[in-house]
Amino acid sequence: MTEIFDCLVIGAGIEGSCTAFQLARNGFKTLLVEQFYLPHTRGSSHGHSRIIRKAYDKEIYTNMMKEAYSWWESIERQVGKPMLRKCGLVYCGDKDIPEMKNLPNLLTKYGVTHKVYQNARELSQDYPMFQFGDSLAFVLEKEAGMLRSDNCLAGVQKLFVKFGGKINDGTKVVEIIPGQVVTVRTTNGSYKAKSLVICAGPWAGQLLKPLGLHLPLKPIAVNVVYWRENLHGIASADKNPTFVINGDEESELSEHFYGLPADEYPNHYKFCYHSGPVVDPDDRDADKHRSINDMILKDMIRFVNAHFPTLEPKPSIVERCMYTNTPDSDFILDTHPHWKNIVIGAGFSGHGFKMAPVVGKVLMELAVGRQPSYDLSTFAIRRFDSKAKL
Repeated sequence: MTEIFDCLVIGAGIEGSCTAFQLARNGFKTLLVEQFYLPHTRGSSHGHSRIIRKAYDKEIYTNMMKEAYSWWESIERQVGKPMLRKCGLVYCGDKDIPEMKNLPNLLTKYGVTHKVYQNARELSQDYPMFQFGDSLAFVLEKEAGMLRSDNCLAGVQKLFVKFGGKINDGTKVVEIIPGQVVTVRTTNGSYKAKSLVICAGPWAGQLLKPLGLHLPLKPIAVNVVYWRENLHGIASADKNPTFVINGDEESELSEHFYGLPADEYPNHYKFCYHSGPVVDPDDRDADKHRSINDMILKDMIRFVNAHFPTLEPKPSIVERCMYTNTPDSDFILDTHPHWKNIVIGAGFSGHGFKMAPVVGKVLMELAVGRQPSYDLSTFAIRRFDSKAKL
């Protein structure tokens, strides 16, 4: 007789792994399948660090983050490995843009501890590594910082197995057959489950199209670039914060830069640009994307040389990661319009990692028919009605 799981989760990145963890800890018989052998670097959850913060201009995210901090602290205690480091986050941006004007009031409204710097010199007194002009405003979110993402991912998967979950990696999904019991055909056989959660990251669109759902998801490749310090010790996480900068007046690019202090490669600072070329996730590093990546890297070099004088002028390590973007940069957390036992978690748009334990809880609730803990209207598929054709 074929084994029937309470739930099958596709995708063992951080969102799928947290969903599987939440299902298993609530007593549901759960199978987590992943197309690549674990660990791997092909998706959106690899690497050693991610930014964590509470400040968002949408209250739903700030509320989710309040809970997410508690989850990460709990997971860290259960696993016994460091995951959360509150080294702070500096927001830098043009004084005239609404995001920077409203940020202190937003942080005060949500009770987030912060500091407003009066000028660039005051910022440099706290953090000598930064060198910016006084056309920018600077705000420090004190309890923000970084997640050690590889420890987070491995830790959540460890707890999932501890609670009785099963992981099948190296198992690529070939076909999904909807029904009261969902059948999932893979390269390693077929599985059945009462409900299915699809957390396939950049591959979500490919899996959903045969189910008649065409969502406006765009996988993009992002440069992850590391600069070596030229003054010993100054780049470390115990001396410097993470940062996000909007409004760099010399940049030809429209999105923001962000960075994290040395925590994975010794004496290196990590920089990213929050965009990149649209890619086929199976051919992420194709030569046809080289000109866009080279342009972004050139602007990143200009940016680092202008504002981080304690770093070497050229990067020493360049890696790749992927985002899966929606048009509004909000997540998709919803059930299939026709098959309510097929749940979709997708389109995390480069800012979902930090919220993964809460996302996993919500997707678990949808999968087992419970009332979601949050109002999910922001994340509903129906907002794409003109594009999400069935």
